[in-house]
Amino acid sequence: MSNNHSLFGQERWTATELGEALCLSVQRINQLVKDGILPNAIDGRYLPRDAVAAYVRHLRQHEARLSQAGELARKVVLENQIRTIKLQRIAGELVPVDRVQKDWFEISRRVRDALMNLPSRLSGPFAAELDQTKIFAMLEKEIRQTLEELARAPAPPTPATDLPIQDWLPRDEPAGGPEVSAQEDAEVDNTQADRFATGD
Repeated sequence: MSNNHSLFGQERWTATELGEALCLSVQRINQLVKDGILPNAIDGRYLPRDAVAAYVRHLRQHEARLSQAGELARKVVLENQIRTIKLQRIAGELVPVDRVQKDWFEISRRVRDALMNLPSRLSGPFAAELDQTKIFAMLEKEIRQTLEELARAPAPPTPATDLPIQDWLPRDEPAGGPEVSAQEDAEVDNTQADRFATGD
């Protein structure tokens, strides 16, 4: 048997016959030829073996492009979901830098004031006490009481989570937190001196 024999033989088909075999209209056949997908006709007829093979390749390439487009679309959707989750976590877990600095300064000031009160509260009792054990017990009691008072102090308010993204970004501020005026420091020092003088 000759190797030249094929399913279609050597007979050539018209555009109408090729369209019937591929379930396409004649207009579609002509468009595929114009687009370079199907081979050109010779004397108005097509070699079916070449035309069918070319059309099958076209369908496979089209399917591959659709598959790649689907994968790309799924990747974009997944990336958007991840980005949304990250933004939600940022809004729920992070606070503005300036607010953290302000709250930390306020907490530090409370601790400073509490510790500076200890000498004025303890100087009188210590002066009247000669027993080192009792002095240690009084000092430990005052320190523990001071720490418990600080622990019971209300925490700074939690920031809202619906602030614009730009409000969560760092802002330029003087090092060490918000500035405190000289008048405020003077008032604190005067208060400490008054309490020391009265033995409070």
